[in-house]
Amino acid sequence: MKKLIRNKKTEKGFTLLEVIVTLTLAAVLASFLVSFMGTTITKSSDPIKQARDLGQSSGSIETISAAYASYLSGGVTWAAFKTACGSYTTVASGSGIYSSNFETIQMSITTGSQQIVSYFMQ
Repeated sequence: MKKLIRNKKTEKGFTLLEVIVTLTLAAVLASFLVSFMGTTITKSSDPIKQARDLGQSSGSIETISAAYASYLSGGVTWAAFKTACGSYTTVASGSGIYSSNFETIQMSITTGSQQIVSYFMQ
């Protein structure tokens, strides 16, 4: 008869109620963590992308600056330099850097979220 009656104190493990309470507390804590962190984890790569884009834009401006240095040293003409630049904008009169004696062009290089603007004068 003693075999049929079990002693509660000798049984090991968790009750269903303990498991449900633990899972509920874990879900509440996880929801607090998600609301606190927000989009921090998904946007953590943004500085790396910005640095990469800035490097690419800087490389393009350095190439154009080298062509401008060649123009200044007499290696190429102004027209050849403008052709090497590709897409540019001529600075209009009335702006702060406009000079009626010289042609000024604006180079705007945009890569991703980074933009570099340089001005070159004849």
